[in-house]
Amino acid sequence: MHISQIAIPQYSLITKSLPANHYADCFSCQFKSNQSIQLDSVARFLLNYNPVWVKWLIVFRNMLVKPFGLQTGTEKSPILTISKGGNVAFFKVLDATDEEVLLYAADKHLSACVSVIMNRLHNQYEISVSTTVYFHNNLGKVYFFFVKPFHILIVKSMLIRMIKNFS
Repeated sequence: MHISQIAIPQYSLITKSLPANHYADCFSCQFKSNQSIQLDSVARFLLNYNPVWVKWLIVFRNMLVKPFGLQTGTEKSPILTISKGGNVAFFKVLDATDEEVLLYAADKHLSACVSVIMNRLHNQYEISVSTTVYFHNNLGKVYFFFVKPFHILIVKSMLIRMIKNFS
């Protein structure tokens, strides 16, 4: 199971999502599956099934940022559908196609976009998760300085769990 950091695909909707960004990354994995997998299922799995340690990190993060007036994302219900114009957890769905889901979240300190792309050739799948972040102020820079290492670990962990689930 190998997760690679790659350049954000040029055809991705995320390249047009923020007018500028201060941070961008993309992690990708490939796997084989005998079942027919739809992007909607992949995106729901990535957003719904976090390891326990991630859930505890989010609780800790929410306690730390609440005094600063930042959003704490208290939604607990499972994500059932992902459609353009809808909301998924604390994200707004900017676009959803058969190949890509584009999510957007903003607060007073930063704006972030997340793209999930699925390419399929027969029973071979490639999933890419891209993130772009734009800082609105110094709080955004400081916040993301501490969040970035966890962001990378969380995305990689989510992809590994997704591979295990769909392989």
